[in-house]
Amino acid sequence: MDNTTFNTSDSNHGHERISETQLIVIKTFAISTSILGSFANAVTIAAIIRRKLHSQATFLKILNLLVCNLVHSAIFLPLIAVQAFTGFWTDKSAICIAVSFGVFCNLGTELFGYVCISLNRYFCIVNRKWKDALFGNKKKLALQLFISWSIYPIILTFPLFGFWSHYEYAPKKLLCHPFLGLDCDSYCLFVFLFATLTTMPVISYCYLRIIIVYYKVKRNLLKVRESMARPGSTGVSTVTKQTSDNVLKRSELKMAFTILAVILCFGFFRVPFILLYMYDPSITKVDSLIHTIIIYVGSILNWVNPIIYAMTNRKIREAIRSMIKEFADNVFIK
Repeated sequence: MDNTTFNTSDSNHGHERISETQLIVIKTFAISTSILGSFANAVTIAAIIRRKLHSQATFLKILNLLVCNLVHSAIFLPLIAVQAFTGFWTDKSAICIAVSFGVFCNLGTELFGYVCISLNRYFCIVNRKWKDALFGNKKKLALQLFISWSIYPIILTFPLFGFWSHYEYAPKKLLCHPFLGLDCDSYCLFVFLFATLTTMPVISYCYLRIIIVYYKVKRNLLKVRESMARPGSTGVSTVTKQTSDNVLKRSELKMAFTILAVILCFGFFRVPFILLYMYDPSITKVDSLIHTIIIYVGSILNWVNPIIYAMTNRKIREAIRSMIKEFADNVFIK
């Protein structure tokens, strides 16, 4: 293997170099995750669109997250792999800034996507009277997607034009970033607080209420079954209606827990990367190899997410199975 290193003379970084071990980690994970993530997300997206599942608000928001994962896998990871092999944008600040701006925008959009889908589950399960008002037509859903994809690009535009902070190449990250200085203050602190306060409280509240509803539904179903099993029980129509309502809520809850599984995986794979980025933006407090491992192991989420959807959601699983079967029939039988 060649002894490729990348230098910079930035005042904040001095003459830093990325180690061969870091380059091996980056190349390995960037290539493997790009291949697996592109395939898994493309298949899942195609299955959802083919079955027209995205006509439902929840599946549209799942589709939104899958698109974020696909963009990262199919576009940004291959570009980072090229940089790791060739140092393509080391001395090309415009390209470096453009790629880095896209990476951070996509990660921010993914983060906000979890907030949107948690709110969707909350209003579909806990506060159903607002469900149609918020998710009842395509214009409202399109507006929600537009807002979701606009927030972080707007925030990250400040350093792009030098209004607040600026993008600077970090050799040990192979990217330009606006989180400058030894500690996370000023712009870095603002982004960290915004990302935290717009996600953690909202998601926690939504799922706390959803879990409470889950146990209530479970208890109600148990009572209904006991009532129906009792000899000479009356009010069959009332019991049937209660059963129907509870079954509907249980169906909604299954989807909610699919989303919860994805959010927990996000917490496991992505949150350490975000916290480390904010705690040590200059890579002076924590070993740079640890930074690299946490960042690129976290990228595994890009192909873990579609697997979770396929394993835990019956409609997505059936859509994928049907699409694969049709493809196999067309290729092998014909």
